[in-house]
Amino acid sequence: MRKISWYDNDGNIKFVQNCEQGLEDISAPEDNLDWIEGCPEIIDNARVVNNQIINGNITEDETTELIRKIRNVRLKDSDWTQGADSPLSDNKKIEWQTYRQALRDLPADYQDTDNIDEVIFPNLPQ
Repeated sequence: MRKISWYDNDGNIKFVQNCEQGLEDISAPEDNLDWIEGCPEIIDNARVVNNQIINGNITEDETTELIRKIRNVRLKDSDWTQGADSPLSDNKKIEWQTYRQALRDLPADYQDTDNIDEVIFPNLPQ
């Protein structure tokens, strides 16, 4: 199973779904949509340009909010790493704690940034 994004002729992403490889064309949620493997972290303003998914144009005021939205998605997706029943070793939990703290620091680190493309999100622990 993999995630794919459906987009219109203007490149605007309309839907994101899980799809088995080879079933993309029969699982189209609407007519006249193309698909690309992968999905944006935030669908709002996301689009496909030159076969790449980008977040789209956002205003200066929206940059900090978008950083927070992406950060919150990544924090939520990594919550499992900090639970008492997590299968991770203590060292791996510390790596994930460091990653999660870097995510929490992002809005303050980039509060004067007006271009989301300048934001460097931390890498997932390996």
